[in-house]
Amino acid sequence: MKQMIKFEVKRMLRNPGFYIAMMIGLIVSAAHWIVEVLPVVRRMDKYMSLDFALLYPPNLYNSWICEGNNMYSYLYLLILPILVTLPYAATFFSDVNDHLIEFICTRADKREYFYAKFTAVFLSGGIVSCVPLIFNILLCIAVVPVIKPQAADSTSNMVPKGSFSALLFTHPAVYVAISLMVIFLFSGALAVFALNVAFYSNHIFTVLLAPLVLNVFLSALFQLLNLQSWEPSNFINPAYSSPRMIPFVVETAVLLIITGWEFIYRGRQEDIC
Repeated sequence: MKQMIKFEVKRMLRNPGFYIAMMIGLIVSAAHWIVEVLPVVRRMDKYMSLDFALLYPPNLYNSWICEGNNMYSYLYLLILPILVTLPYAATFFSDVNDHLIEFICTRADKREYFYAKFTAVFLSGGIVSCVPLIFNILLCIAVVPVIKPQAADSTSNMVPKGSFSALLFTHPAVYVAISLMVIFLFSGALAVFALNVAFYSNHIFTVLLAPLVLNVFLSALFQLLNLQSWEPSNFINPAYSSPRMIPFVVETAVLLIITGWEFIYRGRQEDIC
């Protein structure tokens, strides 16, 4: 099993789609830093020379891309369902149509192949979603102070009812780590959803766009039901101020259980090797 997982992860790292998705994410993160953060930094010297006792200086936790309402945060979360499929989600479709799966299954157990494919696709989605965000955090650390945000400074969207809101003001690094974990897990779940679509489609673009369609459908559905916290783009957004952990846990668990069971069980049963 370990050898098959290593094999699939190596294939993932050799896939051009992995680096294309990563580059797109890094470009968005860098653009946010250049347009939104650097202008604030240029005013820092003037700000620090003034005696405004009631003003709190800009800091990492209200400057990074996912903390606050800015165009780049919305853009990143909008394209995220596409980014997570580019690295590796369509390779099962390609393996079947190119008959590569037959070659692999003659040299390894079919069950191991499906477990390894599921694991590699999940990891690929999580990695390409979080690495650009970590890159953005590092860029911000280089130019703004890493100090705790203050609830009274009115620079944060977080309110007391928000999930882990106390952590943001007491242990902000832990809050950011939890937020990245949420994005990693849901992005991985979206990526493996595309695996199942390969069973029902004859077109690779359908597989690649399936997570985006699912994301739009869920957002529209919960918007109609007036359940905004259940919209994926809201509950994975660290700046979202309403409780979001229950929607995240439920939707991620349902996606992983259904897609994992169907992909692994159906894959082992169907005569595709």
